[in-house]
Amino acid sequence: FGCGFDRLVAMGPQEIQVGMLKRLRGTPIVRHDEEYAMRYCAEPPYEILSNRDFSEEAVMRMRRFAKYWDLVANSGRFRDTLPRLWEKADGPFEGFMAFSDWLGERLGRLHSIPLAEFAEQLFRYLDGVQGLDEVESTLLGDWFRDGARRERLPFMRERALVGALS
Repeated sequence: FGCGFDRLVAMGPQEIQVGMLKRLRGTPIVRHDEEYAMRYCAEPPYEILSNRDFSEEAVMRMRRFAKYWDLVANSGRFRDTLPRLWEKADGPFEGFMAFSDWLGERLGRLHSIPLAEFAEQLFRYLDGVQGLDEVESTLLGDWFRDGARRERLPFMRERALVGALS
């Protein structure tokens, strides 16, 4: 999956939809349930929980990856910041998965993440964990690009105040 994902990213598509396998009623996927030890969520849309090759933990990692990919890449909000996530990795998949794992541990949730909080976590990962240069200017460029957001990110104001007092 990772190699295919990296090739797809290299093609530069506008969006990459990463989603979990679902069992739709009346589809023939059920014929494979026993052979592959398929386990699905009991509620629609019946997403896969695990199978013989992927534990619940591995499926949850991919679910996090998919959700955070939507927030960073598919939203278009962090166009220039996105490739910074794999600057120190062997490729986009590895770099984004590392960010996704880190963020999942910090936030412990996939939904109800305010955009400013998400931007702060993205900054803290790139600046603090990865130690990349010029993260602030890249992130702010993305933040103000569409002109819809005029407010400065709260954590950036705090950094500016600390810097001014030093």
